[in-house]
Formats: sequence, structure tokens, C-alpha cells
Amino acid sequence: MRARKTSWILPLAVFAVTILAGAPLRASLGVSVIPARVTDTTPFEVVIALNGSCPQATKVERLPGYPRPLHIAISDLCLSPPADILLSIPIEPLLSGDWVIRVQYGNDETDVPLKVEPAPFSIDTDPAAARIGDGVSAVVRGSDACPHFAGPPDAEGRLISLHYSGRCAILPPGPSPFELHADVGSLDPGDHVVQIVDDGGSILASHRFRVRAAGSCVPSDTILCLRDNRFQVEATWSTATASGQAQVVPQTDDSGAFWFFSQGNLELLVKVLNACGAKSPRFWVFASGLTNVGVHLTVTDTQSGETWERDNPLGQRFPPLFDTNAFASCP
Repeated sequence: MRARKTSWILPLAVFAVTILAGAPLRASLGVSVIPARVTDTTPFEVVIALNGSCPQATKVERLPGYPRPLHIAISDLCLSPPADILLSIPIEPLLSGDWVIRVQYGNDETDVPLKVEPAPFSIDTDPAAARIGDGVSAVVRGSDACPHFAGPPDAEGRLISLHYSGRCAILPPGPSPFELHADVGSLDPGDHVVQIVDDGGSILASHRFRVRAAGSCVPSDTILCLRDNRFQVEATWSTATASGQAQVVPQTDDSGAFWFFSQGNLELLVKVLNACGAKSPRFWVFASGLTNVGVHLTVTDTQSGETWERDNPLGQRFPPLFDTNAFASCP
């Protein structure tokens, strides 16, 4: 009887160790990309055929190198019986050029080359950060022989369609780069989408943009917008030999960070809190610095026009700031 127990306990233990180690039971990976033709403006999917119980992507990261690797690590920690599975992983748009999709599953690793092509058409808006009352134009760029809009823009709610045609009235010349502008008028505040549609109804390119209410913050590389774009935060830094604008790293709706010299080295954290429900209604401003360079910090309430400012002298440690009386402009 003892020998019979050993005969089934040992294989079961090996099976459990294999699963817990995250190694595939069958060293075989099939990798595909959907759609097969990938451009630098559209997301896509990496579809992986494998054998497992409940595989999931635990890491998706872009690594240095050439071709540029997109590393996808997969783990499987379930004890249920394995089966053949198709795992789909959404990927945000990549820069154009040569890439390699590197999938790692346990001890198995598969590389699949991927060429990301520049999109034949692109669309943007002018101004890029529009406010209510601004006249907005759609800017379409591409390469074609006889580019033109076949009629005025169509609007269905917040979706604006530009009807594009590249047909020529006579024998067409070769394609060449172009830039077309279309006036889409003054729009209501909120999110909008503008798209290019060809003669057959296919969408060639699309762009989502936001029209902001008057008196709201417009984010940029040097402007941090907090509390639903009501508060505008800016900072400048200075040393004995140089100075510049602090660069923004957004975090949440009420907080963000800044870097001065290197993107990976955060120097300043700022938070605006809504304490309008407190006994003394206020917006609070908290700030903390990991620096001893000169800093000038400005927070503006774009709704009331009030400004809160603080300075840190060069050579002194930036102290924590907890101002619970910063703005009396509730609500």
C-alpha cells in the first residue's frame, strides 16, 4: 500500500511545482499581431497561443536596444488542468521603426519581428489646447496625388467627420506630402473626436481632443492642472549657473510632480486638496521638495484669479509646506 501512495504522490508534486514556478507545461508559443499592418498612431493586440491554466501578462515594457524590444512576461500560477489558450494583450501605439515582440513564458522565450510604419494620414487640431469660443481647425497631413475635402465637415453630436478624396480630375501626378486645413468652428466644452473618412466610408485617421471652459487650466510640459483643471501649478528652478522651467509629471487629479534636470529624478511634489466642507472652507496646498536649488512655486486658481506663491532660496533645503489657508475661493 505504501508503494502505491508514492507512485501517484510524486507525479502530483512535480505537476504542482511546475505550475507554481510559472513554467509552461509545453514549451511552445505562437505569437501573432492584430492587425498585421501596424502604424504609429493606432493601438494593436499581441495574440499568444500557449498551453496553461490561467496565464496573464505580468509585465509589458519597452526596453532599449535595436531592434527595439517590447518585452511581455507571462505567468501562470493556477493549479487547474492546463489547456490550449489564446491570450490577447492590448498594446498602445509604438514609434515607427523596427521592433521585436519578445514573449517570455516560464523557460520559453519567443521573438517576433514587428515593423511599425508611419501612418499615411494624421490629423490634429489648431489650437491644440482649445477653449470655448475658439475657432477650431482640423489639420490633416499625409501624402497623396490630389488631396482635397469632398464637401464640408459633418457633425454627429461630438463626432466630426471630414470627407477626404485623393481623386484627380486628370492623369494624376505622383504622390507628394500635403497639409489641409478644415474649419470646424466653435465647439462646446468637453471631449470631441475628429476623423478623416474616404470615399468608401473607411476611417483613415482620427483624433480625440478637448475643448476647455473659459478660465480653466490648459496642461502642458510645464503646466500642471489639478482639481478638474481648475488649479494651474508652475515652478521655476535656479542654480548659481543655470535656470529653467520645471517639467511636469502628472500623478492624480489633486497631485503631481516636477523634475528639473533629469526626467527620472523628481524634485518637487505638489498637492491641492478640497477642504470646502471643513469648518473654515478652503482649498489647501501641500508641497514637498527633494532639492536645495532655488525654486519659485506658483499655484493659480483659474476660476477666481487668486495666486499662491512660495520661494525656496538657493542652497537651502526645500521645507515641507502645509498651507491649510491657501485659497478661500470655495466652492
